Amino acid sequence: MKRIYILAAAALALFSCIAKTEDDTVSKATDYFDAWLKINYPEAREHGMGVYVIEDTPGTGPYWDSTYIFTTYTATSLDGTVSYTGKEDMAKQIGTYKSSNYYGPVVLTTGESLCYAGIEAILGGEGTAGKLPKMRVGGTRKAVIPSWLMTYSRYTSADKYKENIGNKTAASAIYTITLEEQTDDIIRLQCDITEDRGPIGIFQLQKFIDEKMGGIDSMYVAGNDSLQKRGFYFQSLKKPSEKEIPSDSTVYVNYIGRLLDGRVFDTTIADTAKFYGIWNSSRTYKPLPVVKNGTCTKLTLDGSTTVTGFAGGIYLMHENEKARVAFSSDLGYGSSSKGIVPAYAPLVFDLELTNAPE
Repeated sequence: MKRIYILAAAALALFSCIAKTEDDTVSKATDYFDAWLKINYPEAREHGMGVYVIEDTPGTGPYWDSTYIFTTYTATSLDGTVSYTGKEDMAKQIGTYKSSNYYGPVVLTTGESLCYAGIEAILGGEGTAGKLPKMRVGGTRKAVIPSWLMTYSRYTSADKYKENIGNKTAASAIYTITLEEQTDDIIRLQCDITEDRGPIGIFQLQKFIDEKMGGIDSMYVAGNDSLQKRGFYFQSLKKPSEKEIPSDSTVYVNYIGRLLDGRVFDTTIADTAKFYGIWNSSRTYKPLPVVKNGTCTKLTLDGSTTVTGFAGGIYLMHENEKARVAFSSDLGYGSSSKGIVPAYAPLVFDLELTNAPE
């Protein structure tokens, strides 16, 4: 019995030590944050859970009220180090620019478990993360986010944030956010917008179709419900043969993958890769084998499954045909980003079916 009491006492002491350590971490972070503000921005006002606005340029568009927001932003640590920027000119100025990175607006999904509480606090409103006036599309807001708001969880007070976050938070940071556009239906936005929306051009599939593909209609591939009537476009560029490719056969394809603004993110052609600065010396550039099966949703390219839009293009092609396929982000990488391809980006592929390389 005595041994049990000793173990219990030891466990209690350890728990007390951990709790004190977390309390100390929050306390030190709060003290440092307050001292830093007094030195650097003594006139800044606190809003809600501890966000301090430094600069605020109002927009003239609708107030923020949507799930998906298109934003160009820069994140800076309190010591002035830029940890992320979506601005190409800034990246070049501070020496962090890489041609393989994407610069421009990105899509953030708001809501608990999807977006930092501090980001939503900057966007404004009477939510649990803050009480700033809501941003409007076209506006820019620069604000300091304390460490306890660098979380995907939501609580009702700053004390609750501190109590639940403990020593697991990211560091405090300064965010400069420009609200470029917003929507609750990102695929509809891609497929409906035909006029120029400036910074979000690479997300405007319909505008690309009208200007670059002759305004062709989207199409539906029989037997493949994932290739819906909206958001999938196929254009034959050269069809020397009417011979269809049988199922369960292997064909070879050269391709160039682009964003809507023309930036190339992947190709099987060496000269194209060199021209666009994506050439990789460890890669062999040649037509790749595609295994065509009975459905266009799961084609295998050089051992890997292709995205649905790419597969749909191959599925519709004939022997030795050249074609272009463009499709909405749900038929591509979806909410994932890949190199210079941002999340929710529509994609374009130029495809050419060839003979097997020698």
